[in-house]
Amino acid sequence: MAVVISKCRQTGNHAFLAVEVSPLLLERSAGPFVSTYCPFCESAHTWFVEDTRLAARARDTRPVREVGRSA
Repeated sequence: MAVVISKCRQTGNHAFLAVEVSPLLLERSAGPFVSTYCPFCESAHTWFVEDTRLAARARDTRPVREVGRSA
């Protein structure tokens, strides 16, 4: 699953939607993706698939600690 980012058609800003979706499901979606509040134009509107992309999850960059070794 990936987090959905969509571009506001009024402001051109990209917003993270509170939605996770599989890339295949997003690719197969034919109509408007979801309707929700836009923080940039401060109104509710429909987010369209053609304005949407998926954000990769951030990798965990914490150092790996070996178990069983004393410091």
